[in-house]
Amino acid sequence: MARSLGLTEARVVRSEWLKFWSLRSRFVTLGISAIGVAAIGAIAAGVVDASALDGDPAARAAVASLGVLPIVLGVLGVLSATNEYAGGLIRATFAAVPSRTPVIRAKALVLAAIATATVAATALAAYGLGALTYDGGAAYGSPFDGDVIRFVGAAALEAVGYALLGLGLGLLLRNGAGAISTLMGLVMVVPIVVSLIPWMSDTVGPYLISSAQMAVAGSGTDDLLPVPAALAVFAAWVAVPLVVAVVVTRRRDA
Repeated sequence: MARSLGLTEARVVRSEWLKFWSLRSRFVTLGISAIGVAAIGAIAAGVVDASALDGDPAARAAVASLGVLPIVLGVLGVLSATNEYAGGLIRATFAAVPSRTPVIRAKALVLAAIATATVAATALAAYGLGALTYDGGAAYGSPFDGDVIRFVGAAALEAVGYALLGLGLGLLLRNGAGAISTLMGLVMVVPIVVSLIPWMSDTVGPYLISSAQMAVAGSGTDDLLPVPAALAVFAAWVAVPLVVAVVVTRRRDA
Protein backbone atom coordinates (compact mmCIF):
# COMPACT_ATOMS: atom_id res chain seq x y z
CA MET A 1 0.00 0.00 0.00
CA ALA A 2 1.31 3.42 -0.93
CA ARG A 3 2.23 5.62 2.00
CA SER A 4 -0.09 8.60 2.39
CA LEU A 5 1.61 11.99 2.51
CA GLY A 6 -0.16 14.45 4.79
CA LEU A 7 -0.48 18.16 4.10
CA THR A 8 2.03 20.14 6.13
CA GLU A 9 3.24 23.73 6.16
CA ALA A 10 6.71 22.59 5.08
CA ARG A 11 5.35 20.79 2.03
CA VAL A 12 3.24 23.80 1.03
CA VAL A 13 6.29 26.06 1.34
CA ARG A 14 8.38 23.64 -0.70
CA SER A 15 5.69 23.56 -3.38
CA GLU A 16 5.62 27.35 -3.59
CA TRP A 17 9.42 27.47 -3.69
CA LEU A 18 9.47 25.05 -6.64
CA LYS A 19 6.72 26.96 -8.43
CA PHE A 20 8.56 30.25 -8.06
CA TRP A 21 11.74 28.90 -9.65
CA SER A 22 9.95 26.82 -12.28
CA LEU A 23 10.00 29.77 -14.68
CA ARG A 24 13.37 30.63 -16.17
CA SER A 25 12.31 34.26 -16.37
CA ARG A 26 12.60 34.52 -12.58
CA PHE A 27 16.31 33.63 -12.72
CA VAL A 28 16.87 36.03 -15.60
CA THR A 29 14.98 38.92 -13.99
CA LEU A 30 16.68 38.64 -10.62
CA GLY A 31 20.10 37.95 -12.14
CA ILE A 32 20.08 40.87 -14.55
CA SER A 33 18.69 43.23 -11.92
CA ALA A 34 21.31 42.22 -9.35
CA ILE A 35 24.17 42.50 -11.84
CA GLY A 36 22.94 45.88 -13.03
CA VAL A 37 22.58 47.23 -9.49
CA ALA A 38 26.04 45.98 -8.49
CA ALA A 39 27.56 47.53 -11.62
CA ILE A 40 25.90 50.88 -10.92
CA GLY A 41 27.22 50.72 -7.37
CA ALA A 42 30.74 50.10 -8.63
CA ILE A 43 30.49 53.08 -10.96
CA ALA A 44 29.13 55.27 -8.16
CA ALA A 45 32.01 54.29 -5.86
CA GLY A 46 34.45 54.98 -8.67
CA VAL A 47 33.36 58.57 -9.23
CA VAL A 48 32.47 59.67 -5.71
CA ASP A 49 34.73 61.76 -3.49
CA ALA A 50 33.94 60.52 -0.01
CA SER A 51 35.72 63.46 1.60
CA ALA A 52 33.10 65.78 0.08
CA LEU A 53 30.11 63.82 1.37
CA ASP A 54 30.05 65.18 4.92
CA GLY A 55 31.57 62.02 6.31
CA ASP A 56 29.35 59.67 4.32
CA PRO A 57 31.62 56.77 3.32
CA ALA A 58 32.14 55.80 -0.30
CA ALA A 59 30.90 52.34 0.66
CA ARG A 60 27.41 53.77 1.05
CA ALA A 61 27.61 55.19 -2.45
CA ALA A 62 28.37 51.67 -3.67
CA VAL A 63 25.17 50.26 -2.15
CA ALA A 64 23.00 53.31 -2.87
CA SER A 65 21.58 51.76 -6.04
CA LEU A 66 19.88 48.96 -4.06
CA GLY A 67 16.67 51.00 -4.23
CA VAL A 68 16.00 49.53 -7.69
CA LEU A 69 15.60 45.98 -6.37
CA PRO A 70 12.41 46.50 -4.33
CA ILE A 71 10.54 47.54 -7.48
CA VAL A 72 11.69 44.39 -9.28
CA LEU A 73 10.72 42.21 -6.34
CA GLY A 74 7.38 43.96 -6.06
CA VAL A 75 6.63 43.04 -9.66
CA LEU A 76 7.72 39.45 -9.00
CA GLY A 77 5.38 39.43 -6.01
CA VAL A 78 2.50 40.41 -8.28
CA LEU A 79 3.40 37.79 -10.87
CA SER A 80 3.72 35.02 -8.28
CA ALA A 81 -0.03 35.38 -7.76
CA THR A 82 -1.40 36.51 -11.13
CA ASN A 83 0.52 33.97 -13.25
CA GLU A 84 -1.27 31.15 -11.44
CA TYR A 85 -4.66 32.73 -12.10
CA ALA A 86 -3.80 33.35 -15.74
CA GLY A 87 -2.67 29.76 -16.30
CA GLY A 88 -5.37 28.11 -14.19
CA LEU A 89 -2.82 26.50 -11.85
CA ILE A 90 -4.40 28.24 -8.89
CA ARG A 91 -7.40 25.87 -9.07
CA ALA A 92 -5.15 22.84 -8.64
CA THR A 93 -3.28 24.59 -5.84
CA PHE A 94 -6.43 25.41 -3.90
CA ALA A 95 -7.83 21.93 -4.53
CA ALA A 96 -4.71 20.51 -2.87
CA VAL A 97 -4.87 23.06 -0.03
CA PRO A 98 -8.59 23.77 0.49
CA SER A 99 -8.13 26.22 3.37
CA ARG A 100 -6.04 28.44 1.01
CA THR A 101 -4.45 30.48 3.79
CA PRO A 102 -1.37 28.19 4.01
CA VAL A 103 -0.76 28.82 0.30
CA ILE A 104 -0.69 32.59 0.76
CA ARG A 105 1.44 32.22 3.87
CA ALA A 106 3.90 30.02 1.97
CA LYS A 107 4.05 32.44 -0.97
CA ALA A 108 4.79 35.29 1.43
CA LEU A 109 7.53 33.32 3.17
CA VAL A 110 9.19 32.35 -0.12
CA LEU A 111 9.06 35.92 -1.42
CA ALA A 112 10.47 37.31 1.84
CA ALA A 113 13.36 34.84 1.78
CA ILE A 114 14.18 35.54 -1.87
CA ALA A 115 13.95 39.31 -1.41
CA THR A 116 16.25 39.28 1.62
CA ALA A 117 18.80 37.00 -0.04
CA THR A 118 18.77 39.06 -3.25
CA VAL A 119 19.41 42.34 -1.46
CA ALA A 120 22.13 40.81 0.74
CA ALA A 121 23.96 39.20 -2.19
CA THR A 122 23.69 42.31 -4.34
CA ALA A 123 24.88 44.56 -1.51
CA LEU A 124 27.91 42.32 -0.97
CA ALA A 125 28.71 42.36 -4.70
CA ALA A 126 28.24 46.14 -4.94
CA TYR A 127 30.46 46.70 -1.91
CA GLY A 128 33.19 44.43 -3.28
CA LEU A 129 33.14 45.97 -6.75
CA GLY A 130 33.04 49.42 -5.21
CA ALA A 131 36.19 48.64 -3.24
CA LEU A 132 37.93 47.76 -6.49
CA THR A 133 36.84 50.89 -8.35
CA TYR A 134 37.10 53.47 -5.53
CA ASP A 135 40.10 55.77 -5.68
CA GLY A 136 39.02 58.73 -3.55
CA GLY A 137 40.73 60.88 -1.00
CA ALA A 138 39.17 59.23 2.06
CA ALA A 139 39.25 55.68 3.33
CA TYR A 140 36.75 53.27 1.82
CA GLY A 141 34.07 52.55 4.40
CA SER A 142 33.68 49.23 6.16
CA PRO A 143 30.67 47.02 5.37
CA PHE A 144 30.02 47.13 9.12
CA ASP A 145 29.83 50.91 9.14
CA GLY A 146 26.60 52.02 10.81
CA ASP A 147 25.38 54.01 7.81
CA VAL A 148 26.06 51.14 5.40
CA ILE A 149 24.35 48.53 7.58
CA ARG A 150 21.34 50.76 8.13
CA PHE A 151 20.99 51.48 4.41
CA VAL A 152 21.28 47.81 3.41
CA GLY A 153 18.86 46.79 6.16
CA ALA A 154 16.34 49.39 5.03
CA ALA A 155 16.73 48.20 1.43
CA ALA A 156 16.06 44.61 2.51
CA LEU A 157 13.01 45.72 4.48
CA GLU A 158 11.75 47.68 1.48
CA ALA A 159 12.32 44.72 -0.85
CA VAL A 160 10.41 42.33 1.40
CA GLY A 161 7.63 44.88 1.88
CA TYR A 162 7.23 45.60 -1.81
CA ALA A 163 7.26 41.89 -2.66
CA LEU A 164 4.49 41.20 -0.13
CA LEU A 165 2.55 44.29 -1.21
CA GLY A 166 2.77 43.05 -4.81
CA LEU A 167 1.56 39.61 -3.70
CA GLY A 168 -1.43 41.14 -1.93
CA LEU A 169 -2.37 43.28 -4.91
CA GLY A 170 -1.95 40.34 -7.27
CA LEU A 171 -4.26 38.16 -5.19
CA LEU A 172 -6.85 40.94 -4.94
CA LEU A 173 -6.89 42.01 -8.59
CA ARG A 174 -5.93 38.70 -10.26
CA ASN A 175 -4.64 40.69 -13.23
CA GLY A 176 -0.94 41.24 -13.74
CA ALA A 177 -1.12 44.52 -15.63
CA GLY A 178 -3.66 46.01 -13.23
CA ALA A 179 -1.78 44.93 -10.10
CA ILE A 180 1.60 46.15 -11.40
CA SER A 181 0.06 49.48 -12.40
CA THR A 182 -1.47 49.82 -8.94
CA LEU A 183 1.85 48.97 -7.29
CA MET A 184 3.75 51.51 -9.40
CA GLY A 185 1.09 54.10 -8.67
CA LEU A 186 1.37 53.59 -4.91
CA VAL A 187 5.16 53.64 -4.69
CA MET A 188 6.06 56.08 -7.48
CA VAL A 189 3.16 58.19 -8.78
CA VAL A 190 1.33 59.00 -5.54
CA PRO A 191 4.48 60.41 -3.82
CA ILE A 192 5.04 62.77 -6.78
CA VAL A 193 1.43 63.98 -6.73
CA VAL A 194 1.48 64.47 -2.96
CA SER A 195 4.75 66.43 -3.12
CA LEU A 196 3.18 68.89 -5.58
CA ILE A 197 0.34 69.81 -3.20
CA PRO A 198 1.71 71.74 -0.18
CA TRP A 199 -0.91 70.79 2.40
CA MET A 200 -0.80 67.12 1.39
CA SER A 201 2.99 67.10 1.41
CA ASP A 202 2.98 68.13 5.06
CA THR A 203 0.07 66.04 6.31
CA VAL A 204 -0.06 62.97 4.07
CA GLY A 205 3.51 62.80 2.78
CA PRO A 206 5.15 61.33 5.90
CA TYR A 207 2.66 58.44 5.89
CA LEU A 208 3.39 57.24 2.37
CA ILE A 209 5.17 53.91 2.05
CA SER A 210 8.12 55.54 0.28
CA SER A 211 8.46 58.16 3.03
CA ALA A 212 8.35 55.48 5.72
CA GLN A 213 11.17 53.60 4.03
CA MET A 214 13.30 56.74 3.75
CA ALA A 215 12.76 57.44 7.43
CA VAL A 216 13.98 53.94 8.31
CA ALA A 217 17.00 54.31 6.03
CA GLY A 218 17.82 57.74 7.44
CA SER A 219 17.96 59.18 3.94
CA GLY A 220 15.03 61.60 4.14
CA THR A 221 14.40 65.05 5.55
CA ASP A 222 13.65 66.10 9.11
CA ASP A 223 9.88 66.21 8.52
CA LEU A 224 9.64 62.41 8.26
CA LEU A 225 8.30 60.19 11.03
CA PRO A 226 10.53 58.79 13.78
CA VAL A 227 11.88 55.33 12.97
CA PRO A 228 9.47 53.35 15.24
CA ALA A 229 6.45 55.16 13.77
CA ALA A 230 7.83 54.76 10.24
CA LEU A 231 8.23 51.01 10.77
CA ALA A 232 4.60 50.80 11.94
CA VAL A 233 3.38 52.75 8.90
CA PHE A 234 5.43 50.62 6.53
CA ALA A 235 4.10 47.43 8.13
CA ALA A 236 0.53 48.69 7.79
CA TRP A 237 1.00 49.44 4.07
CA VAL A 238 2.12 45.85 3.55
CA ALA A 239 -0.17 44.05 6.00
CA VAL A 240 -3.52 45.61 5.11
CA PRO A 241 -3.62 44.55 1.41
CA LEU A 242 -2.25 41.12 2.32
CA VAL A 243 -4.82 40.52 5.08
CA VAL A 244 -7.65 41.71 2.82
CA ALA A 245 -6.33 39.40 0.09
CA VAL A 246 -6.42 36.45 2.50
CA VAL A 247 -10.02 37.18 3.48
CA VAL A 248 -11.17 37.71 -0.11
CA THR A 249 -9.31 34.67 -1.46
CA ARG A 250 -10.91 32.40 1.13
CA ARG A 251 -14.41 33.60 0.19
CA ARG A 252 -14.46 33.72 -3.58
CA ASP A 253 -14.09 31.09 -6.28
CA ALA A 254 -10.67 30.39 -7.74
